[in-house]
Amino acid sequence: MYIKSKIEYIKAITPIHAGVGQDLGIADMPIQREKHSNIPKIEASTLKGSIKSYLYHKLKKTNTNDDEKALNEMYAIFGSKDGNDSASLIGFTDAKLLLFPIKSTTKIFKLITCPYILKRWEEDLRLSGNPVDNLSIDDLKVDEGEAVALEEEENKIILEEYIFTKAGDKTGECKKGLENLFKKLEDIDKSRIILLSDSDFIELVTMYTEIITRNRITVETGVAKDTGLFTEEYLPAETVLYFTVLNAANFKADKNEDSIGYFDKNIGDVFQVGGDFTIGKGFVKRLDISKGSGENDEPKGC
Repeated sequence: MYIKSKIEYIKAITPIHAGVGQDLGIADMPIQREKHSNIPKIEASTLKGSIKSYLYHKLKKTNTNDDEKALNEMYAIFGSKDGNDSASLIGFTDAKLLLFPIKSTTKIFKLITCPYILKRWEEDLRLSGNPVDNLSIDDLKVDEGEAVALEEEENKIILEEYIFTKAGDKTGECKKGLENLFKKLEDIDKSRIILLSDSDFIELVTMYTEIITRNRITVETGVAKDTGLFTEEYLPAETVLYFTVLNAANFKADKNEDSIGYFDKNIGDVFQVGGDFTIGKGFVKRLDISKGSGENDEPKGC
């Protein structure tokens, strides 16, 4: 039973490869996606493993004279080293997609989202005990081929090779709903945000992830191996995701210190998640949250 929760937001600084292994599709090594919607995600196990690895190497580096104590504290929270002695006191949900970058004719790129994504986000905020005041989810509607922008746009909005028409009569109410939701996030350029229909959004996040061709090089000769070419899929830089950190119990009852407090204290503003660490992939930045919007002492529904 979790007694406390906090929603964390991350932005990709470099492309993220949270993979599923080999596949016979467009990319040899695709990213993780939700089965029912095909929307990209980062599995909770991937996220937790990356954070645990980050903490392990950080503590080994910064606590040279007290390695064992610092590492034991980390294992007490994230679970024992072999996973048999004790369960972790901290939990993570999957990192869900919130905003996806798409090339635009204005501002270089836009950040697209859709009603399904926003309704799910609002539900997660509500379950965390942080509902959005004065929000009518029903106002967040847009038809296929149309778009709603938080900043005034021309009648046509061009994203990649797609041309979207500026949405009609209900734009005002829809904008108010978007502004109300995104005031939760301070570190986002809200003028880039574009609301598309669910079907248009899913089509774009399916087609416009990054596909990078890589090669296997023989160490001894420095030349490519036979059939060494392979393709990897990445979530592009500037992608914004969110996940919930869950606290099971205080690990230092005498100091009233909990797992979420440990997380906030020890996780830096920037860390890596997913694969391809050694070639600079997976760097994410924790985004600032406006005061009082991200934490709750008694999460509902956990």
